[in-house]
Amino acid sequence: MSIYNLVGWAALVSIVWGASFVFNEPSPSPPNPSPVLSPIPTPTTSPQHKIIVTITSLNDLKIKIGDRIQPDTIIADHPVERQELATKQQQLEAKITQLSLPLPLVPSPVLPNLASEEIALRQAKLKLEQINQKLNAGSQLQFKQLELSAIFESEEIEQYKQLQDQQHHARLELEAAIARLDEAKNRYDQQQNEYQLRLADYQTRILRQQDELALLQNQLKTLRDQHHTEVVRSPYSGQVHRIKVIKQQDQNITVEIILLIP
Repeated sequence: MSIYNLVGWAALVSIVWGASFVFNEPSPSPPNPSPVLSPIPTPTTSPQHKIIVTITSLNDLKIKIGDRIQPDTIIADHPVERQELATKQQQLEAKITQLSLPLPLVPSPVLPNLASEEIALRQAKLKLEQINQKLNAGSQLQFKQLELSAIFESEEIEQYKQLQDQQHHARLELEAAIARLDEAKNRYDQQQNEYQLRLADYQTRILRQQDELALLQNQLKTLRDQHHTEVVRSPYSGQVHRIKVIKQQDQNITVEIILLIP
């Protein structure tokens, strides 16, 4: 065999060996795709409804992708918040009940009974008038000179002095009767003034109570509205196509729900 034939055979063997290695080498497997929650495939022209709800936990959602729902179906619920709102509502209702109770009325002052003071005053005036009349009647002595009157009219002079003493006591009694009557009137006037002050305070407390009651009633109305919206119901019918968190702030999570219209 010539050298040329040996070289040819060697080249042929090399080609066959290389081809066998290429054909036997395993081809690399494609990488496993990561799991993705995809919406239900649907034509892009399908009519849709969009619902936006705000929740505090994804567990509050009562629907999932693929569910078919009807109007008024519960799509989100907030049991924890609802219980908190119910407690606050009970507290507000208790305060409203307490504030709705009428305030105790302010007693008006009792009209004073001035009959005894007025009778005493009339009696004192009458007594003084009678004494004054006696003094005027007994003041006409026969003698102009006091020495002669003291000798011949001593009894009349003594009676005159007694009348003067009675007049003095009668005046004191009249002044005392006037003072007692004035004191009773002043006491009643003071009671009237105190009554007016208490009445003004009573009216102020009524207005304050009405303002507080109106404020609590508004708070209760707002709370009831919030309580009512704690259960979110679907306004539409359709199939849940997509659920997407579009915003999260503090404890609030805003979720977008896409419904396909059948």
